Formats: sequence, structure tokens, C-alpha cells
Amino acid sequence: MDNLNNICEKMIKYYEKNEIIELIDNLLKLFDLFEKERIDNIKQKNIKENELDELIENKKDNSNLSISSQEKEIIDLYNENIEYSENSLDLLIENFENIFKYVNHNYINDFINFLIFNKIPYLLNSENDFVLLKNYPHNLKIISILICDFFENFEINYFNKETIENFLNILLKLIKNFNPDIRQASYYGLGIFFKKSDNINFKNFYIKIFDEILNSIEKYENNISINDENYRSKILALENAISAIGKGIFYKNIYENKYFEIWINNLPIKYDESEMIENHEFLINNFQNLVKNNLNEEIIKKIFNVFIDIYKENKMSNEDIDNKIKYIFNNIINKNINYYNIIQYIYNNKSNDIMKNKIKSLL
Repeated sequence: MDNLNNICEKMIKYYEKNEIIELIDNLLKLFDLFEKERIDNIKQKNIKENELDELIENKKDNSNLSISSQEKEIIDLYNENIEYSENSLDLLIENFENIFKYVNHNYINDFINFLIFNKIPYLLNSENDFVLLKNYPHNLKIISILICDFFENFEINYFNKETIENFLNILLKLIKNFNPDIRQASYYGLGIFFKKSDNINFKNFYIKIFDEILNSIEKYENNISINDENYRSKILALENAISAIGKGIFYKNIYENKYFEIWINNLPIKYDESEMIENHEFLINNFQNLVKNNLNEEIIKKIFNVFIDIYKENKMSNEDIDNKIKYIFNNIINKNINYYNIIQYIYNNKSNDIMKNKIKSLL
């Protein structure tokens, strides 16, 4: 599968139309094969687990019953098979992305339509059809990634309005899923939509998206502890939710306190490198406009703390951001007594010498 990925990424841009169609046909056959294997293994695993649970229950009443290690080994084998199928499906989706990215879109209209009108509905419905799959929502992860790929690699107006609204409603459903990987991909897709959509056709959707993201953050992304299972996945989901809000605020010029405050209170972005720079640039490039909104002192304090946190930090900043932060301190903060006093307050309450030295270097 890795070799197939390498071939697709490096060679597909040189394929003729008939070769592309043949490749797509083979990829779809592989996709169906691995999806069937995944489902079969999940079902067989569930049957075996139910048998084992029944055996354990019976053993309570009959101490002569024994449970062999082979029973558990069979379940482990099913788990390995499920993981292999899911990894293979992920690699196939990467190949789909290469097709979207490098191939003339006129060549692949039939493929796109098949994914939109056949494959995505099938994967979405499988959540209901296969009740036993509820703890293995990989089909939903695939849907969210496919929609993200559509938004990233196509102009929004490539799809009709009804299709886009269908995509959005799917993503808004998926940000409520218990699985943080699914939420992360879905938040990311909503952020790309904010970035690329036009205000004429979709303006009515924007507030709905904001409010649904806030509801999902309230339910799933608050109170994350470093001791949580899947801590990193949960943090990445939160950061993609925050990034989507940032893109909505600044690309669509929608400024409301409740959206801005949850965005600023969750900066800086520390884990998702693909979201760091863009969001930190939003804050720095719009600083002078933001402070015209009569921000309260706590929010201004938070903004200054973000500047200090990201200044001269690899990945979270770059030379351009550092220069702009330095400019803000030299030409705005130092010349405004209220801002300067806030910085002095922050300095006096920092226990970390590294942070204190950063502030000194900026003043």
C-alpha cells in the first residue's frame, strides 16, 4: 500500500485520462475489499466477545469451566485485522487526495459524483445499518476526511449549493461524535469552508456553524486533562475547533464577543503545527482593529500573554511574527500607559525567568 501511495503521488500528474480512470476503478475495488474485511472482522470479534462474556458468566456458577488463552488470542487477532484494514483504508484515502490534487477535475467528474452520491451515503448509513460498529466509527472518519479533501482541493462553486449544504450538515453532525479524531477532521473541514466559501450563498450558515462548534466544545473539549485517554487527540480536536472559529471571525469578518473570547482564551495553539501560524497571524495582524472594540482588561491581558508565549518560539512563530510583536511593543504598548501597566502586571506575576526575560527584551 505504501508503494501504491508513492506511485500515485509522484506519477499520477503524468497519467492519461484512461489510465486515471483505470487507477480509480482499482482503488475503489481495494476500498470495498478492505471495508468489507473490516466489517466482517468487527462482527466476528463481537460474536467472539459475547461468547467469552457468556463463558465468564457461566464460570461463576460452575468453577469447573475453564477459559483458554486461545479465546483471547482470537480476539487479539481480530483486533489486528481491524487495525490493518483501517490503516489500509487511510492509505487509500491519501491516494484519493492525490487524485483530487493533481488530476484535471474534468477527468474525474464521475469519480467525484460516485463518492458524493454513493460512497459517502453508504458510509454514513453504515453507522445505522451495522449496530455493532458503534465503537469502530472509522467510516465516519473517512467521510470527514473526504469532505475536507473536497473543500481543500476544489473551489467551493465546483459543487452545487445543495451538495455543500449536505456536506456542512454532515460535518456538523460529526463534530458531536464521541471520537476526537472524527471531531478534529470535521472541525478542520468547517475551518476550510469558512476560508473558501462566498458570503452570498452561505452567509446564513455561518452563525449556525459557530454555535454548533461552541456547543461541541462545551460538551467534549472542556476540562481536558493530561491524564485523559487519547489526550493528544482531544487537544488536537480542541485546537481545530478553535482554529475554525478563528477562520470564521477573520475570513468572514464576524466579530461577536462570545466567539472571539473562546478563540483568544484558547490561544496559543501548541500542538497542531498546521494551525499555529495562521491563527497567531490573525491575532497580530488584526491587533489594532481588535483593541478598538473596547476589550476588557482581562482580554487585553490574554492577548499580551499570547504575544509573550509565542515570541521567538519555533513552530508557534516565525521571523515575520516576531518582528510584528516587537513592533507592537515598541510602537503601541510602550506609548500607551494602560497597556504598559498591564505588561508590568504580567511581568510581576511571571514566576518563569525565561518569560520575564522575554518581556524585558520586548520592552
